[in-house]
Amino acid sequence: MRRDIISSRPGTHLSETIVADEASPRLSADCGNALSPLYGRADAKQPGETASRLLRIASGKSQGHICWRRFAVLKSLFSAGDFSDSIALHLLNIDLHLLQIARSRARRDFEAVTQEAHAIGRIAANLGAVHVNAAARVLEQACEAEDHAATYRLIGALSHACDQAGAELNIWLALNSAIRWS
Repeated sequence: MRRDIISSRPGTHLSETIVADEASPRLSADCGNALSPLYGRADAKQPGETASRLLRIASGKSQGHICWRRFAVLKSLFSAGDFSDSIALHLLNIDLHLLQIARSRARRDFEAVTQEAHAIGRIAANLGAVHVNAAARVLEQACEAEDHAATYRLIGALSHACDQAGAELNIWLALNSAIRWS
């Protein structure tokens, strides 16, 4: 049996080597032809359409939206299965906070926007999502300074940062699920 190594990056977010004949068939067999949405709405951009596309995307260089050292510290506190579940729940939680921010902004309840941005910042700091954490802090500061006109732009920036970090974390989740299925 021939085994082609797809990706092996010690010291980065992949904790193990992914082997083509182990990862690809299991990933596509268990998920069908398309990956289920792990982050955002069903029509949101996902990390890839198929398992083979996912592995091509994931083997590229990290986009720098996640501090993998901080991520590794959090990972060390959990078992593999619990950690993957925790990451998926954190991503869902961030989505819920973003929805609440939009609702609160529409009601002009900037105190609630501040609290939700703070919550996203805490989650992002734990995950190592540095751009999300920074965007959440800027939004929080704008609300506290009563710079309400800037909040529209800052909410958009926060949402964009969440999408980018979520895409990287979804790639990590999909690859680590492939490793666990082997």
